[in-house]
Amino acid sequence: MKKTILVIACVICLSSCNKVLYNYYNYNELAYTYSKGGWEDKEMKKMVKQYKKIVEIPKGKTVVPPPGCCVDYACMLIQQGDTTKAKVFFDKEILLYPESKMYVDNLKKEIGL
Repeated sequence: MKKTILVIACVICLSSCNKVLYNYYNYNELAYTYSKGGWEDKEMKKMVKQYKKIVEIPKGKTVVPPPGCCVDYACMLIQQGDTTKAKVFFDKEILLYPESKMYVDNLKKEIGL
């Protein structure tokens, strides 16, 4: 009986520790659509709007965008001609994921930023 109560208490305790690390929304679908290419301006605007929801963290929230999301968003901004805002999101990717620094720096060199 004591073991059963202990197991139930552990399950309840562990299930209450559910902390969301990434705020994905529909990131998997977006990344797939973006990687396929060949979208129209209307689709691009819709994707940018959805990516913006993922990468801009509301104040007071501890949720972070998934790895690579800020880089995708920055590339979209460059395609739209907004290089200054793109630099911000390249830097944000490095800030959130320091292991991506070499990749992001090389990408920025290729783009000419």
